[in-house]
Amino acid sequence: MPEISVVMSVYKESLDSFKMAVNSILCQDYEDFDFIIINDNPNEEKYRKYIAELSNKKIRYFDNQSNIGLARCMNKAAALSKAKYLARMDADDCSEPNRLSIEYETALRKGADVVYSPCIIMDAEGNEIRKTPYYNENYIYKKLPIENPIIHPSVLLNRERFIRLGGYNNYITSQDYDLWLRMLANGYNFSGVKECLIRKTDHRESVSSDKAYLQLVTGQYISYQYVKFLKSKKYFFSEEDYKKFLVRRDAFNKEKSIKADSDIHILFEIKEDNNSKTVDYLKLYLSSPMLIRNGLYKRMIMLLVKAYSNNR
Repeated sequence: MPEISVVMSVYKESLDSFKMAVNSILCQDYEDFDFIIINDNPNEEKYRKYIAELSNKKIRYFDNQSNIGLARCMNKAAALSKAKYLARMDADDCSEPNRLSIEYETALRKGADVVYSPCIIMDAEGNEIRKTPYYNENYIYKKLPIENPIIHPSVLLNRERFIRLGGYNNYITSQDYDLWLRMLANGYNFSGVKECLIRKTDHRESVSSDKAYLQLVTGQYISYQYVKFLKSKKYFFSEEDYKKFLVRRDAFNKEKSIKADSDIHILFEIKEDNNSKTVDYLKLYLSSPMLIRNGLYKRMIMLLVKAYSNNR
């Protein structure tokens, strides 16, 4: 029985990206793991063929009979695992060779239920664009109710504690943010690693860009659910209620998604390079119609204005 199961869902990623992601796991300096890959695209055979070529005993590959979405794929992988920990991995990212060894050691040393790290953002040609900031545990505990600073494919999770919470709820996007808030509410321990252990490609024209406004609205809904939990001490996920919320907020509007994608990139550029942006610009940015309609991200900007004003 391995100590870690690396869990990956693949859907429409390019074969080249998939190969790099898979091989970055197979080249880890930590060896006590298995690698569970769920193909969520029943009509796509290229992933299966590549895995068959590798013939690596660490890999456990499964084809879904129908598309079930990321949340259910990850819950399926967790159910198939017998390991103590789950390491999330996306099919178009790369893990550094020491990722598993560092995260495993951190989880044991600190008794952490969730270990996370910053990452290196790459362009489509593989050139480094920037490194995301490191956030310590105190920052995570304070900021999670407002925003999601944890990079999903960087995490190592305690599998038993993950299953005890019911795993991922079936959100279309932002499943991780909902999970972190439920873990936070139940007193789970988070621990950060300062070293960048993941390389992510910035797909400006990817499906994630098409869903930018959907992601904003879903994040707002998840935030509302967390506030309700704090008041009632009860958490109830209703997929029907969630879908009705999306319809009311026009969450699938493509024009809004394009605008939201631009807003999100500007927002995080401001957060990661505050010396080059003025408080006045941030205040002007608060007038963005997208931010006015999404209280979650507007609160983020307001906190930035306050923090930067104090540092002037």
